[in-house]
This record gives sequence, structure tokens and C-alpha cells, in this order.
Amino acid sequence: MSVQASDRRAAEALSSLIARLQAEPLTAQDPSEHYGYRVVWSAPDRAFRGTVEELPTLCWFADEHTAALAGIRNRAREAIAEAAASGTAVPRPFGELRAATESALTRASTGAAGVALWVPIEIYAQLESAAREQLVEPRLLAISRLAGSREIALLERRASA
Repeated sequence: MSVQASDRRAAEALSSLIARLQAEPLTAQDPSEHYGYRVVWSAPDRAFRGTVEELPTLCWFADEHTAALAGIRNRAREAIAEAAASGTAVPRPFGELRAATESALTRASTGAAGVALWVPIEIYAQLESAAREQLVEPRLLAISRLAGSREIALLERRASA
């Protein structure tokens, strides 16, 4: 595909997203504009893969980076509308949660001994994202970071493989 064709397809995807947003304006109940989106190249799929931090089960594949972003944003918006219609709770955007009012409790334990840690939700979201990338549990990644070593996470990853 030529650069011009690629640029044209990306522009069409963005134009489609803009037209849709203008036709269906955002409401106070639609937090999708505040979600964290990520687009990465997926070698096995030979396409760009768009994901949403707050909705980890959603993804969107496209040939262009911008088309993957537009696609996953549209899909997140549809998922929120479906959840609202069925009465399912919609995840709040991580960026809107405040450490003073919202916190995630994660238990970092080794064996029978354990220590409870209160982690602000923003930090926990970053930890969870990094753990997902490394294919380990967030608590194990937290333990390895507290220990100042990546050994624990790598050993756990090898054991589960």
C-alpha cells in the first residue's frame, strides 16, 4: 500500500470518527473520551492492535495506527452504550479516580507472611498495565519492584509458562 493510500485511509477513519461524534454527541454518562487508549504493532497479526486500559477485553485491529485508534475508540463507545442498556456497571476512567477518595488494596504476600499495601488507583493502573505486558500478576511485579529486582517477576513468568 502506498503512503498516499495509507494516509487517505487514516484520514477517512478519523473523518468517520469525527462525523460519528458530531452525530451522537457525548453525554455525561459516556466516559470513553477519558479512557486510556494504546495502539501497538502486533507482529503475529501483522496489524496495529488498539486496546483500552479500562476495558482490557476489547481490542481493534487495523492496517494503520490511526485507524486502529479510531476503531478502538468507537468500539469502547459501543461497549459503554451496551453496558448502560443492559444495566451493567461501566468502568470509571483511571484518570478521574483520585488517590484521596479511591484506592486499590493489593496484598503483597510471600508464603504465610503478608503485608497489606494501599496503592492509589492511578499507580495500580500503571502497575497492572506493566504486569499485563510482562505476563505476570500485578502483586508479583509490585514485590519485585519493592525488592529492587526483576528476578521475582521473571522466575514467576518462567514457572507459569
